Amino acid sequence: MYLPFILSLSSCQINKKNFPAWGSIGDIGFAMNINQLAGDHAVDCGFFDLKSKAETSNYAEGYHCAEGAYKQGLPFKLGTLTVPIDSYFYQAHLESADGKYLEVNFDIYPDMNANHHILWTRSCEKFQFNTTQKQIIGVNCEKVSEYSW
Repeated sequence: MYLPFILSLSSCQINKKNFPAWGSIGDIGFAMNINQLAGDHAVDCGFFDLKSKAETSNYAEGYHCAEGAYKQGLPFKLGTLTVPIDSYFYQAHLESADGKYLEVNFDIYPDMNANHHILWTRSCEKFQFNTTQKQIIGVNCEKVSEYSW
């Protein structure tokens, strides 16, 4: 009897935080496609530029937001930007409005030329949350066509 009320309160807690916005990412409509996949009612756990020390320190909150939404069975989205070697690497983990667990990866070279990028999406059976390293790990994932999203 009280469970639906408690769940609705906890989902409000998740949505309350103002996380960093999903800005313009590359030249292929990455953020727009993520928004469409996640749906209008997805919990927005933010997009974090992990090159920035300030956003790196705030990323834990976004990670915990995604973990909380996942555990409650709510659609969510969480994105990051890193520079592993010589390119910008954008990654989004989300549960889509139709219940699919997706990992979307976009690797683009610093000139931001849309012709110099790699895009791949994996559909996963589930996500595991590595709390120590604040990583979301896809389990039993299969690559899907970039045009399927």
